[in-house]
This record gives sequence, structure tokens and C-alpha cells, in this order.
Amino acid sequence: MIQNLFRHRTSSTLDRALFELPEIIDLLVVTLKAGEGIFRSFETVTSRSDGAIAKQLAQALRAVQFGAAFGSEIHEVSRAIPHPQVSEFVNKVSLALDRGTPLAQMLSEQGMSVREEIKSKLLKQAGRNETRMLIPLVFLILPITVLFAIYPSLELLNFGFI
Repeated sequence: MIQNLFRHRTSSTLDRALFELPEIIDLLVVTLKAGEGIFRSFETVTSRSDGAIAKQLAQALRAVQFGAAFGSEIHEVSRAIPHPQVSEFVNKVSLALDRGTPLAQMLSEQGMSVREEIKSKLLKQAGRNETRMLIPLVFLILPITVLFAIYPSLELLNFGFI
């Protein structure tokens, strides 16, 4: 029971993190394209964002300010939020730090990828909700409608008009 509750909380936290990720990525892309460095872009984005990912990024930036390596601290974000898209985001940032590759284009492509994943997740949830809405229709509304359609005929048969 408690384990299921924990899984549900973890799942909802991961879903919220997934919904936050495209906005954070878009803000990072804008600041990177404006000419900011990676560290300064992360500072700008985390100061203007809230949510699970922004809090983890802010915590990583605080650790970097106290002397930790940015590459190792950014990996702590993916350990704290174990979602595949967050891990991909962290890997792209780490790769850009290690190799010096441009990050803005990779992140904008990932932002589109995350939005597609969110869209498919919402469509799947809408399909489940649609199926759930059929249950009261089939077992409550439809039988009552049939009863209202048949009841007058049964009353006529009971009075002996036919």
C-alpha cells in the first residue's frame, strides 16, 4: 500500500518534471542563442523558474559556486529526477561541456521531442478517460433510456388495450 503510494507520488513527480522540461529547455536555448555561456544561462533560467527540475538545477549551481565541477553536479539532476528525457538533457549538456559542441540546436530539438512525448502521453490519457466515461453510459444511462422507452408499452399491455 505504502509502496504503491510512493510509486504514484514518484510517477506524478516525474510527470510534472516532464511537463516543466520544455519550458526550461526553451529558456536555455534563448539565453544560449543570445550569447550567454552555459553556466550563466543556467543561472538565468533557474532564477526565473520554479519546479522540480529548476530546484535541482539551482542546487547543482550552488554546489558549483562552492567549488564542485559543473559536469558532475549536472549529473546529480538526472539521479534526482530519473526520467529518460531529463537524463538525455543532462547528457547533452555534459557532452557540450566536454567537447565544446554547440548546445542550443541540440536542446531545441530535444524540446520538440519532449513536447511530442507529452502530446502522446496526453492522448493516451484521454483515450483511457474516454473508456472510463463509457462505463456509466453503458451501465447507467443506456438501461434507464431503454426502460423509459419500453415502460409505456408495458403499461399499455398491462391495461389490456392490445
